Amino acid sequence: MSEKKVLTLLGFFFVNGLFIGSIFTGLDYLMEVLLFTVVANVIYVGLLFYLKRNSNSLEANYEE
Repeated sequence: MSEKKVLTLLGFFFVNGLFIGSIFTGLDYLMEVLLFTVVANVIYVGLLFYLKRNSNSLEANYEE
């Protein structure tokens, strides 16, 4: 597996760790954790697309 895929998987599990942990430990604050997880995932996916777009534009600049 490439470094990029490993870092993507680690980031995914880091972002969703709170949600996964709350399922196994208790459901007291499930809605708050669920909302936090959704927001964190949106930010995480947005950053992934932003970084991918920037890396593509940098590669295009090097080719010129």
